[in-house]
Amino acid sequence: MISKHTNIVIHDKGFLSLNDNVYIGRNVEIGSDDITIGFDTSLQDRCILLGTIKIGAGCILAPNIFISSGGHHFEINPYLPIREQDVIGVKSVPHKPVIIEDDCWIGINSIIMPGVVIGKGSVIGAGSIVTKNIPPYSVSVGAPTKVIRKRLEFSPLKELLPENESSLPYFYSGFRYAYENNQRKIFVRESIFSFALNFDGSETVEIVFNNHSDLEVAISADTTSFILPKGESRIDIAINTEMYTHRKLILTITNTVLLSNTLEILKIKTN
Repeated sequence: MISKHTNIVIHDKGFLSLNDNVYIGRNVEIGSDDITIGFDTSLQDRCILLGTIKIGAGCILAPNIFISSGGHHFEINPYLPIREQDVIGVKSVPHKPVIIEDDCWIGINSIIMPGVVIGKGSVIGAGSIVTKNIPPYSVSVGAPTKVIRKRLEFSPLKELLPENESSLPYFYSGFRYAYENNQRKIFVRESIFSFALNFDGSETVEIVFNNHSDLEVAISADTTSFILPKGESRIDIAINTEMYTHRKLILTITNTVLLSNTLEILKIKTN
């Protein structure tokens, strides 16, 4: 839903993606080079988004949030007026994308500076100026902002199960929850999805899927591809250096399938 008096400008060769159930309040301004807003995210009144920005699913942005991937230039050549330096900067200084991961709450009147990554599940207090990256599940306040506590101790596990609440933070991105007979199920919601895992002492990752579609689902992890037939299937993925360093496993669906309630995750485990 896009409310009244919102101003959206998509620049030349720019891109704007609004996923399902996005709410944009009144008098919001969006100037997009490349902006993506995830499922179930809301931008309240008078937010301003400029440049290259990715906002994840389930985020809450209070009124008067300012986010920009660019800025004015004053140190390219200090002898020149700032406006002249801006002309030089537009051509020579690339924007620094801003990323707000899933399940974040940004308080009223906050500013997110270029290049910042706000980790999943974080809360930014009202009136904050965020100048550096925020770890997942942190509570951060101030100008410049500082982490004052953790929502939870983010420590990836070796095994993730949908029925265990303690597993949920580590179904990191690209998922949705559904409930049947009070039982939680986790489905893939986006074509790129990721898990945060503890790979210490392990060589492979085992994932058990349930494909509810009549169509096969093709997925890839790094350079390895898999085909998931209808029903339950298991895949094993070799752990590489990049996974170990970033403590994340990223998978991509490579064929065109309807994702809604199609691909269910039953279990993921490092071995």
